[in-house]
Amino acid sequence: MEFVNPAAERITGRPAPEQLGHDQHELMHGVRLDGSPYPREECPVWQALATGQPVAADDEVFWHADGSPVPVELIAVPMVEDGGVTGVVVSFRDLTDRLAARRQAAELQRLAAENAAERALSDRLQQALLTPPPEPDHLHVVVRYRPAAHGAQVGGDWYDAFLQPDGATVLAIGDVVGHDSDAAAAMGQLRGLLRALTYDVDEPPSATLARAERVARGLAVSTLATCCWHASSGCRTCP
Repeated sequence: MEFVNPAAERITGRPAPEQLGHDQHELMHGVRLDGSPYPREECPVWQALATGQPVAADDEVFWHADGSPVPVELIAVPMVEDGGVTGVVVSFRDLTDRLAARRQAAELQRLAAENAAERALSDRLQQALLTPPPEPDHLHVVVRYRPAAHGAQVGGDWYDAFLQPDGATVLAIGDVVGHDSDAAAAMGQLRGLLRALTYDVDEPPSATLARAERVARGLAVSTLATCCWHASSGCRTCP
């Protein structure tokens, strides 16, 4: 070793006097990242010396003076005088920041793919809880449901429309507090419960809600919810 520039000193953590006149391969390149020996004849620098041809490598490791690995890409260009190889010029670049950026980008892509998959699954699950509206002769019912815009935020929002035994159409809109799977589960229970109780007995809204609350507590559905519903024969509203 006859010359070391400041960049090489910084990357290796070794001042020039520590490198000059020493075997560079033995000093900082003789061990692979997994701890196994790196044979000299497989080193790109020594291959350039042996063949007289430039050798490039983009997946090498130099060992810093503190013992930490430094990923590098390098090119070794032999110096030829009078037909013989008298030395080699090694240029190398620290890839630490570039590889960290690649790992971060890959992790962000993985998280984005997971979030997209979770969002799609959550949307399908929530839609499965929301049945299509009936089509009575006297009324045209159309629904539009838009899930939360960010992440897999399923929740307790619901709509419902069904026919009573007397042919009246009941329209209901409700909301369970929360934007998670627990809220969606509670929504499914309360929606089904309210539908069954409303269909089962012809009574004032307050009585139906009182029964719904009693049954929900008995089933351990302890959550805050709001709802309003309308029947073609009248209007029932409850906060």
